[in-house]
Amino acid sequence: MLIRIGRVRGQSMLPRIPPDAFIITCKLPRYWRKKAGQIFYLDHPRYGRIVKTLSHIDGQSYWFRSEANVGVSAEAIGALTDKHILGRVVWVIRPPQP
Repeated sequence: MLIRIGRVRGQSMLPRIPPDAFIITCKLPRYWRKKAGQIFYLDHPRYGRIVKTLSHIDGQSYWFRSEANVGVSAEAIGALTDKHILGRVVWVIRPPQP
């Protein structure tokens, strides 16, 4: 199991993940079930490394969405496969409140 630490930039995952939050992700075996609503760290061919919520599964393809309207649309993200999934977000460390 591979563990990664990343930082979220932007507001596309509000309210679940605020800007400047750190995320801890875990690379899970491919045979572990992925469920709609889970948050994943992705390596997108166009947008690079992004954090998105799994919207639905279509056969071997996964569709992701932003939580907020300001993020990239599910259509723009497109269908992704297991090779694009870097890990599932297992913990969010929110930035300190002023």
